[in-house]
Amino acid sequence: MSFASRNFQVVDGPAGREVAMSALVSSADARALAAALGWRRQQQFLAPAMESADEVLAMRSVVALLDVLEVVADGPGSPITLNRDQTALLAEGAQLYIADRDADDGYRPPAERERLGRLRTLGDQLFDAVTDFAGAVDEARANGLVA
Repeated sequence: MSFASRNFQVVDGPAGREVAMSALVSSADARALAAALGWRRQQQFLAPAMESADEVLAMRSVVALLDVLEVVADGPGSPITLNRDQTALLAEGAQLYIADRDADDGYRPPAERERLGRLRTLGDQLFDAVTDFAGAVDEARANGLVA
């Protein structure tokens, strides 16, 4: 699956050099993650509920990541590079979607059952990646690559 095989590297980010993760994401995985992130955007960032600049910035982060996933979902798959915050956002989005959509034993269309199964696997891989970020950052700091 997409995030089982990942690598970490140091890249130039908006705030300077940072550790990032790259992984090859299939279009099916990108579609599932986009559905989860789109759902989160609707649940968390309804316009009347946004009262602070931090909430607006958080919504912009979700929308920017959603745009990347939708491009990958429309193609044959693609490598993507994520920072720790983006990886955590995807992991949390997958988990929240599963918790909401898989809460009862009612009927689910086959496409939704497949999406939930895919998100369970991806969510686990993404949470593992968030944990692995700590080691990658420690290594980059020890080698003087990031502050």
